[in-house]
Amino acid sequence: MRENWTRADQELTLSESEMQTLLHPVFPNARVLHSQLASGGLSNTNIRVLMHEQKAPVLLRIWTRDASQAEKEFRINSAVHKTVPTPDCFHFSVDNPVNGQPYAIMQWFDAPRLELVAAKLSPGELLQLAKSLGKVLQSIHDYKFSATGMLDNKLKICEPIEIGSAGMIAFARECLIEKRGNSHLSEDFTEKILGFVQHFGPLLDQWKSEPCLVHSDFGGSNILVHDVGKGWEVAAVLDWEFALSGTPLFDFGNLLRPPLGTMQNFAETVAESYTEHGGNLPNDWRRLIRLVDLSAWFDFLSRPNVTNEVVADAKSVIANTIDLFEQN
Repeated sequence: MRENWTRADQELTLSESEMQTLLHPVFPNARVLHSQLASGGLSNTNIRVLMHEQKAPVLLRIWTRDASQAEKEFRINSAVHKTVPTPDCFHFSVDNPVNGQPYAIMQWFDAPRLELVAAKLSPGELLQLAKSLGKVLQSIHDYKFSATGMLDNKLKICEPIEIGSAGMIAFARECLIEKRGNSHLSEDFTEKILGFVQHFGPLLDQWKSEPCLVHSDFGGSNILVHDVGKGWEVAAVLDWEFALSGTPLFDFGNLLRPPLGTMQNFAETVAESYTEHGGNLPNDWRRLIRLVDLSAWFDFLSRPNVTNEVVADAKSVIANTIDLFEQN
């Protein structure tokens, strides 16, 4: 699905001299041998840099989309680093001498993205990887909060959010009506969506989970994987800019979008591994993750620079979800 999406804005282009300036706090004598933009991301600027003096490349990450999320992402990466596979961060700054934006010097992983590997694996390899994903998800969700909400740069709740039916109904109206997401939809489809959320939203009130850290973009482009000899495992979880305190269903909904969610026994194996490692899911988790994930698609439609490809996918996913619930 995501393979057809394109960036809504341009990536930052840096000269060798500018990159060397940014690398200076960790590598004061850095001389850039080779650099290239890292593929996969659709928001910020990520540059793989190889230096003459270093055998291993590093990642220059510059927050060009939303600078206010940079410190939060850095703190989350540091907080979970001992239990969740994430890159080492060698340096972080809330600004930089080249263009003033926050940036970090991070470990580079020579590992492919999940979205590029999954379809090429044998059934056994895929299920081994699914077990690793379930374990990693449980490790993320093991970080608890006192309430659900958006996180500030100190990882405190700065904006409480309601994640039950009331919250979903209000969020649907905010995205589709107040923020004009309905400009991409027919009037009939908009009314159908709002009626659907009003009718089925209360299902979310039947399962209460302890507020926990959720990645909120836990999909194939933000998960690096590798073959460790005994099978495929998660190598690193990237890009925590959308992380918040919420329900585990958010991350399951994202991960199990097509095509991963449609691969044989993949979803069930992720869930089994998750619960085996201490996670908790409701009995009807398959339906609830589809319901919860609608919020992400409502948000996509409300963005001012949303691309035609994302709009098309949003309309398809929303329509398919409505059909699924109405048929059962």
